[in-house]
Amino acid sequence: MHTRIQTCNCLDLCKHCKKGSGAALIVYPEGIYYGDARPKDAERLVQSLATGHPVTDLLLDPEK
Repeated sequence: MHTRIQTCNCLDLCKHCKKGSGAALIVYPEGIYYGDARPKDAERLVQSLATGHPVTDLLLDPEK
């Protein structure tokens, strides 16, 4: 597995994010979108990459 963290200016997900000041994340190639991710969520997010099971309480649906 290869992991890369890359910053960007904006993911245009503000209208989809839950209230809060956390980050929006996209996992490629799966296309999993997360919102309001905070440092306290890092361990669960890394674990989800290893297991393939998304962190459901942070999931976003960009199609809505």
